[in-house]
Amino acid sequence: MRPSLRSLKELERICNRHKSTSFIGLGRMGHEMAYNLFSKQFARDTDAHFVVCDAIADSAHAFSDKFLGQFPSAKIAIASTPEEAILASQIVVTMLPSSPQVQSVYSEGFLPVLRKLNPEHARNTLCIDSTTLDVTVARNVAADVISTGAEMVDAPVSGGVQQIVIGEAMLLGQRLGLDPVVLAGVINSSTGGCWASSVNNPVPSSLPGKSPPCERDYEGGFATALMLKDMGLAREVAEKTKTAIPLGEAAEEIYRQVIAERPELSRKDFSSVYKFLEMS
Repeated sequence: MRPSLRSLKELERICNRHKSTSFIGLGRMGHEMAYNLFSKQFARDTDAHFVVCDAIADSAHAFSDKFLGQFPSAKIAIASTPEEAILASQIVVTMLPSSPQVQSVYSEGFLPVLRKLNPEHARNTLCIDSTTLDVTVARNVAADVISTGAEMVDAPVSGGVQQIVIGEAMLLGQRLGLDPVVLAGVINSSTGGCWASSVNNPVPSSLPGKSPPCERDYEGGFATALMLKDMGLAREVAEKTKTAIPLGEAAEEIYRQVIAERPELSRKDFSSVYKFLEMS
């Protein structure tokens, strides 16, 4: 879809490109990332401009309504296409499902626009991709963006290491009679402390005062299906580089079993692997 004249004029009215940041991809991770980024920027500069874009238009409108609900004076616009988003902002962040979507947004959306921009505007453009994707695709996309004079940063999100181990440890400890709050406290104050335990602990009520996805029936986190996708990407790059990853392969197989045997968990937060282990 090409940007319409009406939508471009609306973006130009709302946005000042050199003070504007666009965020494309408002899924489970992207929504929270964009909200944290924009709220911190707005706290520093109330004249900052924001643009959001998602393949599902309702997601962009819901995000805008939520953000304006907390920051009524914020300047936020909705782009209907990636082309509109990069025309409106000097900084563009993408948080997409996987490699095909990144290739589409950059090759079909960003690159034609960047090549037509005033060279100075192109040089002042920064693209940040936070998608977990194939290494070759990431390198090729970055090379294409840099060829236009713009800058590109590959900044995938993290947090998924060893979640299965925490699920195993919490389950084993409880079956040995330990209170989950006490067990989580011991793990988090020792060498076992990590994000998967201290922030995303899979056992309800184990983190008093915090609200990980397990407190919401594992809703609102990083989907198990996406974690399986990421594990597949890790295996593929390991095969290409002839690197042994026995633990990675084992984890991939467990997530595959979770989805095959408990398909209702595929869209739940990947910490729901705990529920799979609990029933095994």
